[in-house]
Amino acid sequence: MLMTVNEEFGKGIILLQKRSEVFKLLVEKLGIIRFEKRSTNFQAFAKLIISQQLSSKAAETIFKRVYSISAKQKTELSPKDFIQTEDNKLEYCGVSKLKSRFIRNLAKKFIANPNFTDEWGSLTD
Repeated sequence: MLMTVNEEFGKGIILLQKRSEVFKLLVEKLGIIRFEKRSTNFQAFAKLIISQQLSSKAAETIFKRVYSISAKQKTELSPKDFIQTEDNKLEYCGVSKLKSRFIRNLAKKFIANPNFTDEWGSLTD
């Protein structure tokens, strides 16, 4: 039987409360933290890649720079916009060559199949 993420999460919380008095006390005091489903669009993944190993403030500054030179006055950074942005401009914004390469590869995947992340919900561990 397949369980939803919320069902699995709930069972895990119950198990941990039974096994750890400290965990049980934390849940009683703070409650259960609710997780929001993150967006799975290109821009969200680009932000995640840019933010790796950076402070939140630094990552946000870099992404704003990338967005300002790449998004072409749109509301969202598209895969095509990112691919069309020159490497030296991305580097000037603070995006490393390696991160640029990762994001470009991801952009190509989104261009080839814009909805490829839709199937992730049906995958099992």
